[in-house]
Amino acid sequence: MKYVTALTDNFKFDDHIHTFDNDIYLFSTPEFEHKGVVVKRAQKHIPSRRLLKKEAETLLRLRPFFLEEYKIPEVLLYHSIDCAIVTQRLYGQNALEIITKGEGDIIPNLVEWVSRLHQINSNEKSYSISETETLQRFNNLVNKDDNGNPNFKEIKKLLRQWSKVRTHSKTSLLQGDLSPIHFYQENDGLYSLDFNGVTEGPVEEDIASFISNAKLHIGLVKGNQDVADSITKRFEKLYSERNNLDLKNLPFYVTFFDYLKARIREDFEQSLGTIIENLSDN
Repeated sequence: MKYVTALTDNFKFDDHIHTFDNDIYLFSTPEFEHKGVVVKRAQKHIPSRRLLKKEAETLLRLRPFFLEEYKIPEVLLYHSIDCAIVTQRLYGQNALEIITKGEGDIIPNLVEWVSRLHQINSNEKSYSISETETLQRFNNLVNKDDNGNPNFKEIKKLLRQWSKVRTHSKTSLLQGDLSPIHFYQENDGLYSLDFNGVTEGPVEEDIASFISNAKLHIGLVKGNQDVADSITKRFEKLYSERNNLDLKNLPFYVTFFDYLKARIREDFEQSLGTIIENLSDN
């Protein structure tokens, strides 16, 4: 409560959400400049505190780049000793809901928001897939999962082929877990959440993350596979045109994120054929 009273005397506690990393408290603040605030306090274990510290620092760092119609929640208070952050609360419609209900074309705005982020620390360069952290992580996971199933041997062969690919693209600041569930359409613009995974690397990583997450949340969870296919293709096309980039190596990155999701499902080994098919697209 002390974090909210530092901002306003008129508030109402609405909800408490407990996660592995944080305790999150939602408040209504009718007389404050924002009609609601979120208090997020890290759990006591060190990794969670580091993540919240990173999120707070990232939000403060990015604020000057997202002040108009493309936005991030405003940091209202950050208590480094308590490892607590107070931010503007969002009440708008989630992008996933807008897409699945067909209540408007939000894809161009999503592309523009991501493109704005990818202008930060951007640098066009040539590089080899073998130099990427993504390939290293992919190889490590496949080696760990290999139980003698012949499909793992085929995946390893395809990853060796990908390691020889050179490409020219752009590196920049990355959101780290780009997904339609992290975007909210408010009256004053489009907002994005969840910045504790921010890193730097090839922009394909963020685009692939969005596509893989959209396939999961729209195609698998919501059962709207046709919608998932349509919006992911459109997102890729509009981003490519907006940034004048050839995303020909995107299948490698998308398949990596798909593999991450597949390996924790009960039908993991049944999905290896699809992983092989998608890795063959180069």
